[in-house]
Amino acid sequence: MKSGQVPTDWKEANVIPVFKSGCRNDATNYRPVSLKSPLSKVFETIVRDQVVEFLEVNKFTRMLAISMSIPNLKIARLVQF
Repeated sequence: MKSGQVPTDWKEANVIPVFKSGCRNDATNYRPVSLKSPLSKVFETIVRDQVVEFLEVNKFTRMLAISMSIPNLKIARLVQF
């Protein structure tokens, strides 16, 4: 973390299709699920918590309300806001 770089292994994910319902021959009946490193998930949670704390302290209530309405907030979504 001191170097400011994320290890390459943490950036990679295995994406697998998970069947939802309907005809198994229709690609739209599958949703992608990415399997990531447990360490990357922990790191993502730490970063999310720090961003939420920053928003609370600096009274960005609208952004915070949006972030709390998304169960699995991705930092990229917040940056795009």
